[in-house]
Amino acid sequence: MTMNSYLTLKFLTGLMVFILSSPITACSVEISENKESLTKHYYRISPEILLGAIDENKTDIFSPLGNAPDDIPVEQRYLVSWSQADYLKILNVMFETALKDKMSAWQLNSISFSMNCSEYKSGFQNGYFILFRKIHENGQDVRIARTIFVDARNKYIYVGDDIYSPTISDWSSIDLEKAKMSAEDALASAETIGGTSVRLREGNACHLSVRLSPDTASYNGWFVGYEPLGGGKYLFSANIAP
Repeated sequence: MTMNSYLTLKFLTGLMVFILSSPITACSVEISENKESLTKHYYRISPEILLGAIDENKTDIFSPLGNAPDDIPVEQRYLVSWSQADYLKILNVMFETALKDKMSAWQLNSISFSMNCSEYKSGFQNGYFILFRKIHENGQDVRIARTIFVDARNKYIYVGDDIYSPTISDWSSIDLEKAKMSAEDALASAETIGGTSVRLREGNACHLSVRLSPDTASYNGWFVGYEPLGGGKYLFSANIAP
Protein backbone atom coordinates (compact mmCIF):
# COMPACT_ATOMS: atom_id res chain seq x y z
CA MET A 1 0.00 0.00 0.00
CA THR A 2 1.41 3.38 -0.96
CA MET A 3 1.65 6.23 1.56
CA ASN A 4 -1.15 8.02 -0.28
CA SER A 5 -3.30 4.90 -0.11
CA TYR A 6 -2.64 4.74 3.61
CA LEU A 7 -3.56 8.38 4.11
CA THR A 8 -6.76 7.96 2.10
CA LEU A 9 -7.68 4.89 4.11
CA LYS A 10 -6.73 6.67 7.33
CA PHE A 11 -8.92 9.61 6.36
CA LEU A 12 -11.88 7.39 5.58
CA THR A 13 -11.57 5.17 8.63
CA GLY A 14 -9.85 7.27 11.28
CA LEU A 15 -10.90 10.83 10.61
CA MET A 16 -14.18 10.35 8.91
CA VAL A 17 -17.23 10.66 11.11
CA PHE A 18 -18.56 7.66 12.95
CA ILE A 19 -22.36 7.80 13.03
CA LEU A 20 -23.61 6.71 16.42
CA SER A 21 -26.76 4.60 16.55
CA SER A 22 -27.57 3.26 20.01
CA PRO A 23 -29.83 0.20 20.29
CA ILE A 24 -33.06 0.63 22.22
CA THR A 25 -34.32 -2.08 24.54
CA ALA A 26 -38.07 -2.49 24.95
CA CYS A 27 -39.75 -5.43 26.72
CA SER A 28 -36.34 -7.15 26.84
CA VAL A 29 -36.14 -7.11 23.05
CA GLU A 30 -33.25 -5.19 21.53
CA ILE A 31 -34.26 -3.01 18.60
CA SER A 32 -31.52 -1.65 16.38
CA GLU A 33 -31.13 -0.03 12.99
CA ASN A 34 -30.14 -2.32 10.16
CA LYS A 35 -27.64 -0.89 7.67
CA GLU A 36 -27.71 -2.11 4.08
CA SER A 37 -25.56 -0.91 1.20
CA LEU A 38 -27.58 0.29 -1.79
CA THR A 39 -25.14 1.63 -4.39
CA LYS A 40 -21.47 2.44 -4.83
CA HIS A 41 -20.17 4.56 -7.70
CA TYR A 42 -16.86 6.10 -8.72
CA TYR A 43 -16.36 9.05 -11.04
CA ARG A 44 -13.19 10.30 -12.71
CA ILE A 45 -12.56 14.05 -12.48
CA SER A 46 -9.94 16.41 -13.89
CA PRO A 47 -9.02 18.66 -10.96
CA GLU A 48 -6.99 20.94 -13.22
CA ILE A 49 -10.07 22.16 -15.07
CA LEU A 50 -13.00 21.12 -12.87
CA LEU A 51 -13.93 24.47 -11.31
CA GLY A 52 -13.48 26.28 -14.62
CA ALA A 53 -15.69 23.73 -16.38
CA ILE A 54 -18.36 24.22 -13.72
CA ASP A 55 -18.24 27.99 -14.23
CA GLU A 56 -18.71 27.37 -17.96
CA ASN A 57 -21.78 25.22 -17.19
CA LYS A 58 -20.26 22.09 -18.67
CA THR A 59 -22.02 18.90 -17.62
CA ASP A 60 -19.75 16.08 -18.86
CA ILE A 61 -17.20 16.55 -16.09
CA PHE A 62 -17.91 13.44 -13.99
CA SER A 63 -16.98 10.27 -15.90
CA PRO A 64 -18.38 7.03 -14.42
CA LEU A 65 -15.83 4.33 -13.55
CA GLY A 66 -16.60 0.64 -13.28
CA ASN A 67 -14.45 0.02 -10.21
CA ALA A 68 -12.43 1.81 -7.57
CA PRO A 69 -9.53 3.53 -9.37
CA ASP A 70 -5.87 2.92 -8.62
CA ASP A 71 -3.72 5.62 -7.08
CA ILE A 72 -2.46 8.22 -9.52
CA PRO A 73 1.37 8.28 -9.81
CA VAL A 74 2.85 11.11 -7.77
CA GLU A 75 4.19 12.91 -10.85
CA GLN A 76 0.70 12.97 -12.39
CA ARG A 77 -1.10 14.43 -9.40
CA TYR A 78 -2.40 17.97 -9.41
CA LEU A 79 -2.23 20.09 -6.28
CA VAL A 80 -5.57 21.86 -5.92
CA SER A 81 -6.24 25.11 -4.09
CA TRP A 82 -9.86 24.28 -3.24
CA SER A 83 -11.69 25.79 -0.31
CA GLN A 84 -14.77 24.52 1.53
CA ALA A 85 -16.91 26.63 -0.81
CA ASP A 86 -15.25 25.04 -3.85
CA TYR A 87 -15.96 21.52 -2.63
CA LEU A 88 -19.59 22.41 -1.97
CA LYS A 89 -19.87 23.89 -5.45
CA ILE A 90 -18.55 20.62 -6.91
CA LEU A 91 -21.05 18.61 -4.86
CA ASN A 92 -23.99 20.76 -5.92
CA VAL A 93 -23.18 20.35 -9.61
CA MET A 94 -22.52 16.64 -9.22
CA PHE A 95 -25.92 16.12 -7.59
CA GLU A 96 -27.65 17.86 -10.48
CA THR A 97 -25.68 16.33 -13.35
CA ALA A 98 -24.21 12.93 -12.51
CA LEU A 99 -26.68 11.93 -9.78
CA LYS A 100 -29.81 13.58 -11.23
CA ASP A 101 -30.72 14.82 -7.77
CA LYS A 102 -30.71 18.00 -5.72
CA MET A 103 -28.37 18.51 -2.81
CA SER A 104 -31.01 20.72 -1.16
CA ALA A 105 -33.18 17.61 -0.73
CA TRP A 106 -30.60 16.19 1.67
CA GLN A 107 -29.35 17.22 5.11
CA LEU A 108 -25.64 17.51 5.79
CA ASN A 109 -24.53 15.38 8.75
CA SER A 110 -20.74 15.75 8.65
CA ILE A 111 -18.02 17.44 6.65
CA SER A 112 -14.28 16.75 6.72
CA PHE A 113 -11.21 17.92 4.83
CA SER A 114 -7.67 16.62 4.68
CA MET A 115 -4.21 17.44 3.36
CA ASN A 116 -0.55 16.97 4.17
CA CYS A 117 1.07 19.68 6.26
CA SER A 118 3.39 20.42 3.33
CA GLU A 119 0.26 21.42 1.35
CA TYR A 120 -0.92 23.87 3.99
CA LYS A 121 -0.58 26.93 1.75
CA SER A 122 -2.35 25.24 -1.17
CA GLY A 123 -5.67 23.98 0.09
CA PHE A 124 -7.62 20.88 1.06
CA GLN A 125 -6.77 17.90 -1.14
CA ASN A 126 -9.61 15.65 0.06
CA GLY A 127 -13.19 16.30 1.07
CA TYR A 128 -15.50 13.85 2.83
CA PHE A 129 -19.24 14.37 3.33
CA ILE A 130 -22.15 12.45 4.82
CA LEU A 131 -25.66 13.56 3.90
CA PHE A 132 -29.00 11.97 4.72
CA ARG A 133 -32.72 12.12 4.15
CA LYS A 134 -35.67 10.33 5.70
CA ILE A 135 -38.33 8.49 3.74
CA HIS A 136 -41.30 6.23 4.55
CA GLU A 137 -40.98 2.80 2.98
CA ASN A 138 -42.83 -0.47 3.53
CA GLY A 139 -44.73 0.94 6.48
CA GLN A 140 -41.70 2.26 8.36
CA ASP A 141 -39.48 5.30 8.51
CA VAL A 142 -36.01 4.73 7.05
CA ARG A 143 -32.93 6.86 6.54
CA ILE A 144 -30.90 7.04 3.34
CA ALA A 145 -27.29 8.09 3.97
CA ARG A 146 -25.09 9.30 1.13
CA THR A 147 -21.32 9.25 1.56
CA ILE A 148 -19.24 11.33 -0.84
CA PHE A 149 -15.44 11.30 -0.89
CA VAL A 150 -13.71 13.77 -3.21
CA ASP A 151 -10.09 12.70 -3.76
CA ALA A 152 -8.43 15.46 -5.77
CA ARG A 153 -5.01 13.78 -5.54
CA ASN A 154 -6.20 10.61 -7.23
CA LYS A 155 -8.70 12.40 -9.46
CA TYR A 156 -11.91 10.65 -8.52
CA ILE A 157 -15.11 11.00 -6.48
CA TYR A 158 -16.77 8.15 -4.61
CA VAL A 159 -20.53 8.16 -3.96
CA GLY A 160 -22.13 5.48 -1.83
CA ASP A 161 -25.72 5.17 -0.59
CA ASP A 162 -26.77 3.13 2.45
CA ILE A 163 -30.19 2.58 4.00
CA TYR A 164 -30.82 2.41 7.75
CA SER A 165 -34.06 0.78 8.83
CA PRO A 166 -36.12 1.21 10.83
CA THR A 167 -35.14 4.73 11.86
CA ILE A 168 -34.52 4.70 15.61
CA SER A 169 -31.91 7.34 16.34
CA ASP A 170 -31.99 10.91 15.08
CA TRP A 171 -29.01 12.28 13.19
CA SER A 172 -27.93 15.88 13.58
CA SER A 173 -27.76 18.20 10.60
CA ILE A 174 -25.35 21.03 9.87
CA ASP A 175 -26.55 24.41 8.64
CA LEU A 176 -23.42 25.90 7.10
CA GLU A 177 -25.21 29.18 6.43
CA LYS A 178 -25.37 29.74 10.19
CA ALA A 179 -21.74 28.80 10.78
CA LYS A 180 -19.49 31.78 11.48
CA MET A 181 -16.35 29.88 10.56
CA SER A 182 -15.48 27.84 7.49
CA ALA A 183 -13.06 24.91 7.54
CA GLU A 184 -10.21 27.13 6.39
CA ASP A 185 -11.08 29.68 9.09
CA ALA A 186 -10.95 26.93 11.72
CA LEU A 187 -7.59 25.76 10.42
CA ALA A 188 -6.20 29.31 10.43
CA SER A 189 -7.37 29.71 14.03
CA ALA A 190 -5.74 26.42 15.07
CA GLU A 191 -2.52 27.54 13.46
CA THR A 192 -2.37 30.58 15.75
CA ILE A 193 -2.71 28.55 18.96
CA GLY A 194 -0.09 25.89 18.34
CA GLY A 195 -0.58 24.37 14.90
CA THR A 196 2.12 26.41 13.19
CA SER A 197 4.70 25.49 15.85
CA VAL A 198 3.88 21.80 15.45
CA ARG A 199 4.13 21.90 11.65
CA LEU A 200 7.48 23.67 11.73
CA ARG A 201 8.81 21.39 14.45
CA GLU A 202 7.92 18.37 12.31
CA GLY A 203 9.30 19.96 9.14
CA ASN A 204 5.79 19.76 7.68
CA ALA A 205 6.07 15.95 7.74
CA CYS A 206 2.57 15.53 9.12
CA HIS A 207 -1.06 15.21 8.11
CA LEU A 208 -3.84 17.74 8.69
CA SER A 209 -7.57 17.13 9.05
CA VAL A 210 -10.45 19.50 9.73
CA ARG A 211 -13.94 18.20 10.45
CA LEU A 212 -17.36 19.30 11.67
CA SER A 213 -19.36 16.36 12.97
CA PRO A 214 -22.15 16.95 15.53
CA ASP A 215 -22.82 13.24 16.07
CA THR A 216 -19.35 12.31 17.30
CA ALA A 217 -19.08 11.67 21.04
CA SER A 218 -16.39 14.34 21.48
CA TYR A 219 -18.09 17.01 19.36
CA ASN A 220 -17.18 20.55 20.34
CA GLY A 221 -17.24 22.53 17.11
CA TRP A 222 -14.67 22.23 14.34
CA PHE A 223 -11.98 19.67 15.13
CA VAL A 224 -8.51 20.36 13.72
CA GLY A 225 -5.95 17.58 14.08
CA TYR A 226 -2.26 17.24 13.23
CA GLU A 227 -0.86 13.71 13.14
CA PRO A 228 2.29 11.90 11.97
CA LEU A 229 2.33 10.84 8.32
CA GLY A 230 2.49 7.21 9.39
CA GLY A 231 -0.49 7.61 11.71
CA GLY A 232 -0.61 7.44 15.48
CA LYS A 233 -1.38 9.82 18.31
CA TYR A 234 -2.21 13.38 17.38
CA LEU A 235 0.73 15.76 17.58
CA PHE A 236 -1.68 18.60 18.23
CA SER A 237 -5.43 19.12 18.08
CA ALA A 238 -7.87 21.92 18.76
CA ASN A 239 -11.61 22.52 18.86
CA ILE A 240 -12.80 25.71 17.23
CA ALA A 241 -16.33 27.10 17.67
CA PRO A 242 -18.16 27.01 14.33
